[in-house]
Amino acid sequence: MAHQGPLENVEATNAGYPLHIRRYASGQYQSYLAYYLSTLKELPSRALILTAEGSFKAYHLKAFKLKKGMYAYLLLPEDKDSGDVKVIFRGTDFSESKSIAINVETWGPGYASFEAEKENIFSTFNHEIYQHYGKEPPALNLEVSGHSQGAAFSQLFVTEFLKRRSTSTQYDFIQALTMNAYNSPGVPHTTAKEAYEAVVNQFMHGKKLNIVANYGMVGGDAVQVTGHNMILVGLGYYLAELNLLKVDANMEGNWVKGFNFDDGLQPIEIWDCFKKAYAAMLGAHTTGNFFAPLEENGKISVTLPYQFYTNKNKKDIPIIEKELLNKALYLQYAFILAKIPLHYFLDHKDDHSFFSWMTTIRGVLGNSLTETLYQKLSGWLSSTPEAISMAAVPARTLLLSDTKVVNTAPSVSDSKATLTDKLTIK
Repeated sequence: MAHQGPLENVEATNAGYPLHIRRYASGQYQSYLAYYLSTLKELPSRALILTAEGSFKAYHLKAFKLKKGMYAYLLLPEDKDSGDVKVIFRGTDFSESKSIAINVETWGPGYASFEAEKENIFSTFNHEIYQHYGKEPPALNLEVSGHSQGAAFSQLFVTEFLKRRSTSTQYDFIQALTMNAYNSPGVPHTTAKEAYEAVVNQFMHGKKLNIVANYGMVGGDAVQVTGHNMILVGLGYYLAELNLLKVDANMEGNWVKGFNFDDGLQPIEIWDCFKKAYAAMLGAHTTGNFFAPLEENGKISVTLPYQFYTNKNKKDIPIIEKELLNKALYLQYAFILAKIPLHYFLDHKDDHSFFSWMTTIRGVLGNSLTETLYQKLSGWLSSTPEAISMAAVPARTLLLSDTKVVNTAPSVSDSKATLTDKLTIK
């Protein structure tokens, strides 16, 4: 689809950025689009998506019908000759207890939910692919993206896809796979092992698949520091290209490991850890602040220094493994014990009188205090889809009507109602 005027000029400017910046900008655009789409009462029929080439292409939007608190979308190209299919997963909505509950599932964020929904997801995926392309789809490229909880779901989806492709011919028509995972809490060790083995198994059986995994991290982000392992780490670049873009934001990611257990756990160490954790949480989990943000007209804009590592460079491999595998294991085990009752209460919030006591406590403490605390937590953790999508203006504005591009570019001061009105597909 050719674009004329200002958008065409933006695309030409975007194309001048290095490939890794264009990749990360595109992945972030898609991840934040998932947040925004989840806030709409009616899903738009089409949208413009920023590609890794820096250009915008039109895609049809399809929603997966999943359990409450879990959102994912399938993006099918309007130009079927392009063969680029995309799946995007939304991250956490901290205003929704079901969404929060997914984060505290026993074996990691999203693990149990994905296991419960994976047959539904792949059944819908298969149906829409064949509906769009016919009984014999052409060679396709699959891209999967997500931020935070959405990044965990992306890794779980990719792992399941790799397992299915390695044991059957069902997905042989998909010849390229790209995964974009931002500020990810990771997946269980067993899942990472399954993904690794599935890639090796395909290679041994001559089932060619071009794999690219792009991870985005912010130093000090508590979700990453206390998280699980990431998939595809340890594979040679001839099996999977692995890239890591990291912004330290003046806070290195290993603050949890500042404890020295040889001399006992000292109060000053605990205090220092909490201070660093607090500093790290101030926006560090919002990738929109760091990774190739977009201006209102869709132009890529790199505003902070960053480090880029790739497994194509042997010197980068130890750094990648340290960042993506070297996690706080003991803290994870402690979290498992704490998460079991927390997940139960969050998942059954509407079924128990326990939460009426929470309302009472809120009344005693005063709405102003509790709302202040909630807003502070929301700022730290990018709490709501509305808040997160505000960081990706073009993802909210470059939607399509039946005849032309709708590029209204609302300001960050616009109300939710105003945004919804502006984005209605005509």
